[in-house]
Amino acid sequence: MTEHLDLPSPDSRPIKPYVWAVALVAAVGGLVFGIDIGGSGGTFIMDPFRSFFGWDHESDEEIARQEGNINAFFTAGAAVGAIPSGPIADKIGRRPCIIFGSAVFSAGAFVQLFTPNLDVLYLGRAIGGAGVGLLSATVPVYISECAPQRARGSLSTLWQLA
Repeated sequence: MTEHLDLPSPDSRPIKPYVWAVALVAAVGGLVFGIDIGGSGGTFIMDPFRSFFGWDHESDEEIARQEGNINAFFTAGAAVGAIPSGPIADKIGRRPCIIFGSAVFSAGAFVQLFTPNLDVLYLGRAIGGAGVGLLSATVPVYISECAPQRARGSLSTLWQLA
């Protein structure tokens, strides 16, 4: 005769701290995207930035065009980076793809940090955007694959929340 054991159902067990840690660390990929996009607007009004790129001698229309280009190159880079992210992640794995995307983003940030002119800034924005594109497409998938079935949706939204 078998005894009936009162084991907790899989749906009632708490999510392990390790799973939370993995999801939170991976969600930093979303934070990078938000900080980069949100920070550019505040940078445009800083006097040292404006004088470095000669905006104190440019027309409002030219400044608006250059601001648009700075943002557009980042967004275009993100689109380009997101396109091959699936095959890259399938070939090298999700975690290595996240590390690679972070390295690409860091390289773009490095180029932007030491930019001598707008053309190099555009290049740095495109490179940084490509890294964010890789992260944007890979991080939510990685989180959902690490999470238990009952928590996949809620943990995957951490990327968007960040």
